[in-house]
Amino acid sequence: MKPTPAPAAPARPSDHQGPATARSDSKSAPLRPGGERGLEWATAALIVASAGLNLLGYVLNLYRTIALYDEGVHALSIGTLCLAAGLWGHSGLSRSTAAPVRYLALLGTGLLAGLAWEFFEWAIGIIGDRTDTLIDLLMDGLGAAAAALMLGRWGEARDARRR
Repeated sequence: MKPTPAPAAPARPSDHQGPATARSDSKSAPLRPGGERGLEWATAALIVASAGLNLLGYVLNLYRTIALYDEGVHALSIGTLCLAAGLWGHSGLSRSTAAPVRYLALLGTGLLAGLAWEFFEWAIGIIGDRTDTLIDLLMDGLGAAAAALMLGRWGEARDARRR
């Protein structure tokens, strides 16, 4: 006779719920535009927009034909990446003592992602000159800073609603 396996331990609720599974009470909050989920929807839309703009830039050669297209796409893409990282990691920044650390972490995430992208461009031979690289990294930093500020404002508004 085979031994019966022990029953599985009951699932323990996680201390951290990501944006798609965050709970407002005992039931899961539905994802819908506006309210608590508004920034998540905006981030999802920005992810689609930045991916589409990148694709159009390469397919239609917009990076070379439209002035400042590259810079705008850099700021939007890195800003969107930082919004998603901030929502996933912290569900918004607030005025807590750790907020400056979170701002710097998001800025660092954006700059690191920008550096990785510039290295990739160099490796496949599509990188511009040194000035282009520096401007791209500056725009990456601006996009990351904008995302950190947006998350901070959203976190403050969320905290004020909960009071």
